[in-house]
Amino acid sequence: MSALDLADRPLTQEPDEVLDRFARMATRALQVPVSLVTVVEETRQRFPGAVGLPEHAQTARESPLSQSICQYVQGSGRPFVTSDIRTDERVLGTRAGELGVVAYAGVPLRATLAGEDHAAVVGVLCAIDDKPREWTPEHLALLEDLAAACSTELQLREAEVEARTAERNARLLLLLTQALAEANTLTSVAAAVRAVARREIHANWVGLMTLDAGRHLLELVDGRDLGIPEHQRSLPVDGPSTSRSPLHQALRSRQVLVYPTAEHVRAAFPVGTVADVLRQMSSVVVVPLMNGREALGIAVATWDEELDLGADVTLLEGIGRIIAQSLVRAGLQAARRSAAQVLQQSLLTRLPEVPWLDLYARYVTAGGEAIGGDWYDALLDTDDSVSVAIGDVTGHDVRAAATMGQLRGTLRAFAADRSDDPAGLVQRLDRTLPTLQISGMATLVAGRFEKRAPGAVTFCWTNAGHPPPVVLHRDQTVDFLGTRPELLVGVLPDVDRTTHHVDLAPGDTLLLFTDGLVEHRGRSLATGLQHLQQALSRHSEVPLPDLLEQVILDLVGGHPDDDCALLAIRLR
Repeated sequence: MSALDLADRPLTQEPDEVLDRFARMATRALQVPVSLVTVVEETRQRFPGAVGLPEHAQTARESPLSQSICQYVQGSGRPFVTSDIRTDERVLGTRAGELGVVAYAGVPLRATLAGEDHAAVVGVLCAIDDKPREWTPEHLALLEDLAAACSTELQLREAEVEARTAERNARLLLLLTQALAEANTLTSVAAAVRAVARREIHANWVGLMTLDAGRHLLELVDGRDLGIPEHQRSLPVDGPSTSRSPLHQALRSRQVLVYPTAEHVRAAFPVGTVADVLRQMSSVVVVPLMNGREALGIAVATWDEELDLGADVTLLEGIGRIIAQSLVRAGLQAARRSAAQVLQQSLLTRLPEVPWLDLYARYVTAGGEAIGGDWYDALLDTDDSVSVAIGDVTGHDVRAAATMGQLRGTLRAFAADRSDDPAGLVQRLDRTLPTLQISGMATLVAGRFEKRAPGAVTFCWTNAGHPPPVVLHRDQTVDFLGTRPELLVGVLPDVDRTTHHVDLAPGDTLLLFTDGLVEHRGRSLATGLQHLQQALSRHSEVPLPDLLEQVILDLVGGHPDDDCALLAIRLR
């Protein structure tokens, strides 16, 4: 049952012990065999309170409208009294006699419903005799008093309904707001809305359609679960095919549209639109997503059963505003992420083409609009050696990215200027940073691949507080090139650095990486390195690009805690 249903109105349509009691009191007070508390619907009347009906009607608690005298009370809002329906011209032709009705006296029941400023007729309290009788003023006064007491009961129920509805609505809005707090993309906004709607209002599907930048198209955000192909997930905003679509009507009118039954849905949604799927639903609500006076798109909720959707329009409008604010926030964050990623990528190096090496790099961001200080670099030297570096400046902001750019550029210039060994290169960097007024600290591995003879390559490197390089040998064994820890770059200008050497063979792969690959909340560096070793062994035989993709997937998945850079070099 949907949280938008009105099944808990003050006068229910089901048997009700309290209303049965009012019917019993009426039979005793007026000394009649039958008394009813009735609610009249479009084609029938129901008896939530009933005493003395024929057995079939007492069990069914309903009868056709053709058997109803109460319809005249509920329709007019005034009492209706007759001593004998068989001779009363006002009700000749009714079939109330089939229920044993001869004499009838009924008065309206009233309650002020939510959103109304006056009491409405919500039902009827009536007394029925199976023989003619004259109703005395005392009888009618008693019936009016009982109706007033019954109306008070219904008004209290309505107050309880209002309180429950307000509490429920507040809970729904709070849960939606909480779910959307972490959503920073259109897809994550749609997923969060869908999850809350399924859980809280039991919708079987909720989708978002947003206007494109030119406001020419309504584009469905992630329509895979509806089975709609991607090329059919857009609708033109203007055109003859859209004039009758409720999706466009809600967008143009800025009003919530409710289609409570399958018949309403089929009549409302035209054939031949992207909304064809919606024609298969039994209930549909379309909510415009408003940011102030600007419409950003629509939300569509569907149910696969017909519901009594007396939808709270104010609630739905509030839901639409919350979703719209999340869309605005997601759009801003997407723009910032794009700008940050462009800046970050501009600071990374295009890898050189080396006949005897395969080089491949990956940079994985932790998301958000911040950019960090991770970087990689590779340079083909004039002597046919290849210099490589990977580093990580402390911090995760524009300042860190700026420092990273300065360090990378300076180190790259030194490597191109002369063929120092890696230790001498980083020592030169240490001494130069104060002169260039570059502040900041960084971990760093600087290395060089040198060809000694055909098929023989030496990798020499120095490590300034960085995670160790790792070698995946062609026989699938894995070695970490661990060394004695040395200070980070940028701590002291005069630091002794050490150059280390290892011989590599064709088919060996060297992997340089930053700590975001192996360090995570709840996982130690040692555990992360162990997982890296296992991942390299597991995927040792795949091509180099696929190897990096698999390592990233195994260690950080789609949601890394920190940015990470990877540089892989495989000897041919």
